[in-house]
Amino acid sequence: MKTIKINDITLRDVFQNMDPGDLNKKKLLAILEGYEGLEYDSLEIMGGSSFEKILETGLNMNPFQVSSFIKSIVTTTPLQALIGTRNLIGLEIYDRNLMKRYIKESIKNGISIFRVYDSLNDTQNFNHTVSEIVENDASCQGTIIYDDHQDAEYYARTAKKLVDMGCSSICIKDAEST
Repeated sequence: MKTIKINDITLRDVFQNMDPGDLNKKKLLAILEGYEGLEYDSLEIMGGSSFEKILETGLNMNPFQVSSFIKSIVTTTPLQALIGTRNLIGLEIYDRNLMKRYIKESIKNGISIFRVYDSLNDTQNFNHTVSEIVENDASCQGTIIYDDHQDAEYYARTAKKLVDMGCSSICIKDAEST
């Protein structure tokens, strides 16, 4: 029998979509206590605009400190971050050294899985990011953005390339939905 694994993105959505002024440490702690006893495969806590939004909250912590705080409360569930292959969390392309620092700082503060995507599905863009994640002993989930103009073979070929690079799992994401 196959096991179903669930990656919960509620926390990322809280950071991304909640009015930042409404979130403080007491409210975050109440949310985190709701995870006690749940057995998710991972909790995705950063990605999209969550990094910037965390800076606007009343938590008085930077996103890495928030990650560390979450890990101190939810100790048994791996934390995950969604990042772009070359743009990490923003729209701009970042230098490789900054990407290395971001990945290392994320790992140091509790992130153990990175869900990595490239909006153009350009597998060459994955090379540096995936290798940096794997070299730092974290797991990498290669994400293929769904394109209804592609056939099933395209996804199989792309998934194989990502696995060959070091991705331990594959996600096909429909960018039209959340």
